[in-house]
Amino acid sequence: QGGAALAGELDGLTRTRREQARTAYNDCLARVREWGDDAEGRAPVCRAGLGRLLRRYDDPLEYLPATPDTWLLGQ
Repeated sequence: QGGAALAGELDGLTRTRREQARTAYNDCLARVREWGDDAEGRAPVCRAGLGRLLRRYDDPLEYLPATPDTWLLGQ
């Protein structure tokens, strides 16, 4: 029964991590959009941050708005 409890806890943590990634991703999009043409060069930082949060560094990470029911990066 300990394994089932751990699996449930890990699933919850995974969902939390995905939601954090989605929130950060959409925040990055909003920040880049706010400045129009990315004058401060935020897009690469957003890409690196999202890759780090998801522990995936696939290139390219596409910048498309993510809805809550969207799975990021084919999970």
